[in-house]
Amino acid sequence: MTTPPSTTATATATTATSEQPVRGRRRLLPDPTPASTLPRPRPMPAWLAYTALVLAYAATFGYSLTGIVAAYRSGGTAPVTHPPTAANFWSQALPGWIQHAVLLLVVTAVVLLVAWRRRIRVRDLFAPAPPSIPTPESKRRARHQARTVFAWALAGMTAWMVASSVIGQLMPAGLTGGFAITDRSDAMWMVALLGPTQFTTAPIEETVVVAVLVILLSAAQRPAAEIYTVGVIAKVAYHAYYGPVVLLLIPEALLVLWLYRRTGRLWPVICAHAAYNGAYSLLVIAWPGVATYMG
Repeated sequence: MTTPPSTTATATATTATSEQPVRGRRRLLPDPTPASTLPRPRPMPAWLAYTALVLAYAATFGYSLTGIVAAYRSGGTAPVTHPPTAANFWSQALPGWIQHAVLLLVVTAVVLLVAWRRRIRVRDLFAPAPPSIPTPESKRRARHQARTVFAWALAGMTAWMVASSVIGQLMPAGLTGGFAITDRSDAMWMVALLGPTQFTTAPIEETVVVAVLVILLSAAQRPAAEIYTVGVIAKVAYHAYYGPVVLLLIPEALLVLWLYRRTGRLWPVICAHAAYNGAYSLLVIAWPGVATYMG
């Protein structure tokens, strides 16, 4: 008579099967995070979710949006920022740095409030909860997932830059302001002027228009199509100074939202955004002619 397999043997076989590495094309995509380890925000009415989202968005991007609207109303012109000199560097740089420091505090307050009111941990907005008993395999999968999210997010941002640079030559320009860069010296001074804001932009933007947006609308049980639509509008709005070419940002916005909803990982997206800004700054220094806008 054949001996039936033991429960232990069956569980071991199931675990071994479920932990087999993903191969082929699927390995190019980040593994989905089990729903059980993604944040489960306390439900809320849709009107309250949108009210909270609008307030968070206005507190973070209200100043930028006001400037964009005012510039378009004045005939499509915006201030031109000229490279600083050694004499006026700090007087030009500090206001922008201070503004971003304030925005980081605002975003921190938004995250704390959302986490508190939705009864989730702050860290859950940035990464899925690790297993209670981590294993070498689970750690390997987590690292692979994070690297894949980073790679896809960076690829999306790079594709946006290339497409907007190429197609932007054939479409009406946005606001006529921006940065006056003519040579490598101008580029180096301008990169120094932006300084830490090149990297603080990433956590400010991605935290609000990706994590906070997804958490709030998910708590309101809004459909995925609505979440993607609102997320795209939110990201495109404060980039409107690019003009019609800003529509090319839609695929990148959709990609990042999809990555976050699939994996719950925001840190790789933030790191990809910071890496993109840093690489673009180096590109502008090496080739000043590419700089129409920086940011």
